[in-house]
Amino acid sequence: LNRKSIIQFFPWLAFLTLIAILPVAFLYEKGGRVLFYYCAYFSLIGMAVEFWRKNKVQLTDRKALAMLMLGIVYVGWSLYAQYHPHTQDDQYYTAGKRCILAFIILSYIFHLYRTNFFDKSLIVKLSILSLALTFITSSSFAIYQSITSSERIVLGINRATLTAYAYSAVTLALIMLILKSAGTRLKKVYFLFVSIVSLYVIMLTQTRSAMVIHTLFLAYMMFRLFSTTRNVKFLGCVAILMFVAAGLSYKVIEGRLETTVNDYHSYEQGNDK
Repeated sequence: LNRKSIIQFFPWLAFLTLIAILPVAFLYEKGGRVLFYYCAYFSLIGMAVEFWRKNKVQLTDRKALAMLMLGIVYVGWSLYAQYHPHTQDDQYYTAGKRCILAFIILSYIFHLYRTNFFDKSLIVKLSILSLALTFITSSSFAIYQSITSSERIVLGINRATLTAYAYSAVTLALIMLILKSAGTRLKKVYFLFVSIVSLYVIMLTQTRSAMVIHTLFLAYMMFRLFSTTRNVKFLGCVAILMFVAAGLSYKVIEGRLETTVNDYHSYEQGNDK
């Protein structure tokens, strides 16, 4: 490999590992974490190459700086907790380190985007592909877990609440991209399929806040789509299928509602633990 090939090698490694993180993380969290670290290392090497070539790399992007500031807060609190009595367990060095690595990744990827190293349409297509693969693999795994176990689904993350929030964020992002895509015959089909399956999977997580928030967001996006298409039949079809998805999870909804009522009565009696 010549020097030019090596220079072009690291941007591709950084970007491809970045879009591979989500599809892997929902199946095997450790695998996603390893890819995240590799992406950070490739980005760091890529930034070093850019500095060596005397190319200007913007490190003041607001989205990237948000991660850096959060990392500094985590590290600062951990330093305080380390030397303060009664707070020895409240340390977040690992979280702080990951936020700082995320800052490096974002700074480098945004630099590549601004300098047109990648074709912007290719970036969009690969990003949509990453979200679509994440939706397909995680939804399939969730349905498999629901068939083989009566417990709350946790996917590869192994924590039901975190699984619910992460899955909801990914599927809502995918639905938003579908809504923003150019009008095609399959646009409504994609919207319908992702919405119904994601609602069903969210119900399987049995996370009350995610169940409510995800449903409300889907309703908002459904009416947003209706405002552009004015198709009453399609709107009615979506509503019916959403009720069907909720109906399949009737026992889950009933159980979580009962738990919520019991928690409320317990709180009224002075038990706020």
